[in-house]
Amino acid sequence: MLMTPLMGLVLMACSGEPTRSTCDAACDLAVSCHEAERAIDTEAKRSECLAAAEAADDSCAKAADGKLDPATKTLVDECVAALDQQAAEGECDAYTATFDATEVPEPIVPPTACGTYLDTIEAAKDATAETGEELCQRFTDTFCSRTEECVLGDFGGDIPQAIIDELGTPFELCVDKLSAQTQSCIDNDLYAAEESATDVNTGRQGARSCLAGFADITCEQITGGDMPPECGASFSSTEDSLAFATALFEVAQEFEEASQ
Repeated sequence: MLMTPLMGLVLMACSGEPTRSTCDAACDLAVSCHEAERAIDTEAKRSECLAAAEAADDSCAKAADGKLDPATKTLVDECVAALDQQAAEGECDAYTATFDATEVPEPIVPPTACGTYLDTIEAAKDATAETGEELCQRFTDTFCSRTEECVLGDFGGDIPQAIIDELGTPFELCVDKLSAQTQSCIDNDLYAAEESATDVNTGRQGARSCLAGFADITCEQITGGDMPPECGASFSSTEDSLAFATALFEVAQEFEEASQ
């Protein structure tokens, strides 16, 4: 069978080298933004992101198979370049910025070159967002990690093994003391991600704002139960706020008493 010129053109349009897709670029950007904010399982998060983005954008599978038609490939390449530029410049507000109850979250404004691929970018954002359960645990872990740093400082960086055998590490003791609050946060979906740009979860955003500046809290504030003002919105009740402050103080106190 002889190949006609038309058949040759069709084959050229339907086959080629695999190329980087909008899903690849959107997920690399979203994941890099979350990596800069918190510790994540990068590969797992990227896999989740790609699955969601590819479900929203059938051009991604075609890009991977080298089957984009020339016109679509031009659009994809331009969008990919624009998203990669955002990643290089650390433009992460659409993915990780915090906001309070008086603000409306900024919608994703894609690069001009990506106007056709807004659904892809939105899917990447949603798939990589920190879940409420993850944030509940990160909130506790961050407070307890800082508490451990302070206790270690009191011991000159080296807690005697006999005390650790008795109490556990400061981090472990702290997490244990706050287990009820952590589980309540999870069970009540206190830090659930927003489902729309006009429905701000003040608890979630308060927790994220609190953690963003938590490295600046002093050990005196920790041991004195003096929670930073920006952390106030993180708690659903005065009792929860008091429980955190009390737990942090008690951990420091118990290690001090064990050393005497």
